[in-house]
Amino acid sequence: MSDSTLSLVQPASSAITTTHATTTHATTTHATTTHATTTLQATRPPANGRPATPTSESVDELLESAREENRRLLGLLEERDRRITSLESRLSILSGELTQASTERSNLRQENTALIRAMASLTAQ
Repeated sequence: MSDSTLSLVQPASSAITTTHATTTHATTTHATTTHATTTLQATRPPANGRPATPTSESVDELLESAREENRRLLGLLEERDRRITSLESRLSILSGELTQASTERSNLRQENTALIRAMASLTAQ
């Protein structure tokens, strides 16, 4: 498989191993072939705040990267939990205020009805 075909098959972000063959011709009919293997690591910047796809084959690096990502995600979860708790507290306060306003509205309607009846009885006299 040629290098151009290889680049079509594998995504650009994966580690690509290429083999270069060099042939040395001696004065005889004998040819010696030497293979050199090179590992290319593609790096790309993080997209949408997410870390880049790991391209390293080192287990320690991958483990540390996963731990770092877990710490970041735990921080986000803790922040969301704090925000949820804060919003629940605010909701409880607003619910209490709504109940109080509803009770006050009901009392004011009753007073208004009583005042209208009193005014009607005074004007009828």
